[in-house]
Amino acid sequence: MKRSFVGLTMAAMLCVTLFGATAARADQTVNWTGNGLDSVTLCVKGVNTPYLHWVLTPGGQPVDGTTAELFIQGKDVGTMVPVGAQGALQLTIAVSPKISIEQLEHATVYADITSGSVGDNAVLTISDGCLCRYDS
Repeated sequence: MKRSFVGLTMAAMLCVTLFGATAARADQTVNWTGNGLDSVTLCVKGVNTPYLHWVLTPGGQPVDGTTAELFIQGKDVGTMVPVGAQGALQLTIAVSPKISIEQLEHATVYADITSGSVGDNAVLTISDGCLCRYDS
């Protein structure tokens, strides 16, 4: 009887620990809503290489150690890491010369927080960049 009680207690504690940890770790995703699209220019042939500089502002007091994976059209394009004292996460990516500003405008882009956290007012923005073409 005593063994059954100890086993049952241990199982209950394990369940509470597992479910408690899952509930406490909320997944966070910040969607891009077109912020900064107007800061993307056309590259100068032979001078610029197409790129996009993404910034995720934390929307409040930054949590030390916060990182995020940036996804474009469902593809993981890299890890955003803190740069500077404000806690903004940043990532500069190379972009195919075949991508147009119009294609970017309609792309699904989001940052998936992998460690730490951001506030409810976090914003994903293109800080600067250049692409090779517009669609006709």
